[in-house]
Amino acid sequence: MNSPARSSSPSGPVTQVHRGDTMELELIDLPSEHFLCDRYKLKRPTSSRELVDAYCRLKARQPNVSFLFTLDDLNQACYTSMHAKNAFGLDDTEGFDLSGLGPECFEDGEHKGYLTTKNELFIREVNFRKGILSVSLEDVLAKQVCPYDESVDDFVSANENIACVLDEKVYGLAVDRPHGFQAICAFPNGYFSCDLNPFETYVLAQHMQEQFGYVLVGIGASRLAFLAAEKLDELRVQSLLSFLAQLYASEWDQTLHDLAKGYVTRGELLVLRYTE
Repeated sequence: MNSPARSSSPSGPVTQVHRGDTMELELIDLPSEHFLCDRYKLKRPTSSRELVDAYCRLKARQPNVSFLFTLDDLNQACYTSMHAKNAFGLDDTEGFDLSGLGPECFEDGEHKGYLTTKNELFIREVNFRKGILSVSLEDVLAKQVCPYDESVDDFVSANENIACVLDEKVYGLAVDRPHGFQAICAFPNGYFSCDLNPFETYVLAQHMQEQFGYVLVGIGASRLAFLAAEKLDELRVQSLLSFLAQLYASEWDQTLHDLAKGYVTRGELLVLRYTE
């Protein structure tokens, strides 16, 4: 499958800088065509531990906010996100009361026709809920996406050290919603028919959190990152492995089973692909 042409990466003036022991977090709170939320620009993490530490620092500061990090190939993820929003009508404003939106959402008295501010997130969410109604977990499993790119080494490298697959630019999206899967609405992705679409990704992430305690903390052009809220007992480990075997049934073998068991037993980040 050929990738579409790349778009320019998101940018914006930094309005505030938070310094910590390991990493600076630069807050950007201006409107964006890519992200319907405030976001923190990170100095590129060099390890999974640095990314988890950044997440924990942000959650400690804003416990009721969900944080979703951008992962691999940010330009591509922004480009396919744009196509997904258009293809599924996620930013359609017809029928919505827009009178409460700020002037930055309008040009010459008319709404711009696309969403750029966190105050417009409710529009995306309403449209998103309509799409979710037609998607089941069985639809997600039926996609049979591949857990790695060209070799098992891809799966290993992403899970041993997520820095190996991070883009040079990494943002932590601060979405004012309680659950990680709800944060997808701020940066929906999945456009090609062979990949999980935004609704299927939402259903997958919701299942991972509610059934196994794995919170969605990252999304890229081809990968999702989940963080274990707690270590699983042996019964739940086996249950999660059985679910992953269904999700990747066409590629799942004993090698992947053993590798995934090690990552799940370790109980921290779990990086999965959602694209073919």
